Amino acid sequence: MGATVATGRLLGRPWLTLLTDAYSRRILAVYLCFCPPNDQILDHILTKS
Repeated sequence: MGATVATGRLLGRPWLTLLTDAYSRRILAVYLCFCPPNDQILDHILTKS
């Protein structure tokens, strides 16, 4: 669980989303946020990579 330093308020669980190449298994994109994975995040990763 993440928390802010100033207030100590809990931010929630961090989610790590990875885009990998199927052939080489290399990581192509990384996205870390406190919201669960959804269609908008996947669209963002695919368009920015």
